[in-house]
Amino acid sequence: MVHQAQGQMVQEVAAGSLPAPPSRYVLREEDRPTGGVAAPVLAFPTVDLQRLAEPGDVEEAAKLRSALESWGLFAIMSNGIFRSPVHRVVTNAEKERLSVALFYSIDPEREIQPAGKLIDENHPALYKKVKIKEYIAGLYEHFSQGKMVIETAKI
Repeated sequence: MVHQAQGQMVQEVAAGSLPAPPSRYVLREEDRPTGGVAAPVLAFPTVDLQRLAEPGDVEEAAKLRSALESWGLFAIMSNGIFRSPVHRVVTNAEKERLSVALFYSIDPEREIQPAGKLIDENHPALYKKVKIKEYIAGLYEHFSQGKMVIETAKI
């Protein structure tokens, strides 16, 4: 839980429309923790939302797509039909738009599973039912080992 004063400071920084966050909120690349020599590290992309908002920033859009695919929740609920909720949308011929479907603050006690309408005798379930809190806990455990947690949900 965030201390109330810290929460207010973060809100003030966010509301201040600063071009960059104060240095005390930024961890330099060389100071970031590493996975160690023995454990393979799965590179989890850091997405710059300001760059993502710029038209034509393909690199940042690819990072976002990779991050969403890495979590795997979308693949479970769509029974593997859709790997990512990220897609390009053409709203007019001059400006490209990127749409993203996100799940915000999912109840940790809730279970996710492939949607029933996507399963039949020709399309069996590819993923088992899994509790959100167990899946999220698995993300951290598998991430440190360089593995994808979605593999544990496959039938």
